[in-house]
Amino acid sequence: MFSLQSSELEKFIAQYESMKAEYGKPALAILFVNADLDMHGLNQFLISEGVDHIGASTAGEICDDHFEKGIYSGLFLYIPEEAYKFVSLPINAGAGNDFGMFIKDAFDKPAVYSLIASKSIETDLLIRDIQKLTDEKIPLYGGLAMDNFKFEKYTVFSNEGLMHNNLVAIVFDRTMVDLVGDAYSGWESLGLTHEITNSIGNELLEIDGQPATEVFLGYFNYFDIDKLARGEEVEFSVGNHPIMVEELTGAKSIKSPVEIDLERQSLKFYSSVPIGTKFKFCRMPDTSISQKLLERQEKLKDHFGDLDALIITSCVGRNLTLGPFFEDEIKSIHDIWDIPMTGFLSGGEIGNPFESGISCFHNVSSIITGFKLLNGQ
Repeated sequence: MFSLQSSELEKFIAQYESMKAEYGKPALAILFVNADLDMHGLNQFLISEGVDHIGASTAGEICDDHFEKGIYSGLFLYIPEEAYKFVSLPINAGAGNDFGMFIKDAFDKPAVYSLIASKSIETDLLIRDIQKLTDEKIPLYGGLAMDNFKFEKYTVFSNEGLMHNNLVAIVFDRTMVDLVGDAYSGWESLGLTHEITNSIGNELLEIDGQPATEVFLGYFNYFDIDKLARGEEVEFSVGNHPIMVEELTGAKSIKSPVEIDLERQSLKFYSSVPIGTKFKFCRMPDTSISQKLLERQEKLKDHFGDLDALIITSCVGRNLTLGPFFEDEIKSIHDIWDIPMTGFLSGGEIGNPFESGISCFHNVSSIITGFKLLNGQ
């Protein structure tokens, strides 16, 4: 496996050609491309090369020890064609069931890395549908595409071209390629336990019988309501104040609001927010969460042993919170593992906390997905 990065498509392709000349053509690629770059050009080149691939638009890109906003980043894998299968599905009410059936039929022991482009998906429901049809502890990893905070058009791509309301995924045969990982946020809860008393899909309307925005702004009253009304507040500053909920599995996960609607007095999420859900709001963390993440990485390396490659799926909110310390975090993660590494800033993350082994949907989190080739691959 090898990783590549460049701010120019021509240089990225030239690097690829150099690696191909030395090691041969790779079978598979997973790519993360800044939303302002030429995704179509890269997609068409890989199609012409006959390299299977999936990719997503981002709000920031990672390659090895490097983090930047404005590059092409890719992980290229040398594995047999029988070790994986592709799927591409439109985002609709039946996507979770269709995806789950595909995974179930693909391999006896599947593992999944998926990328999603959608403004309205209830990702937690998609994951639950998959787990109902497969296994509660099936390795599920991935993230939601971004577009540099424009919130206009998210993109995923594959052998089938560019798509804007789809999921693309690779299902691996775990007897040949295993996927392992961890999900970590560092956000801690504060205050009272609240209950969602009115919601529609991914829109939270009432908390404890009161308008959702009243309760939210009661905690975080430094938001300028007039600026919010005029659309002048940075939308993702709202997302830095997530809620901590207890999943049906018993695991705790972090869900961030992505939009505050003052007219409807509601908060909107990328996941469902069912009536009856109990939760607490979260305080803003400090930079100590980065050190805690690195300590986890050291322990994970001791547990997992040598891996062959790594993908970092990290929330844009984490980057906004850590600022320049985020670059140090990425470099340190790469130093710990010292293997080809790629990744991106996402609008939401899919993965499992190591302690539970059960994947769910996260926000303001960092997900590592480790690839381990088996049986002499």
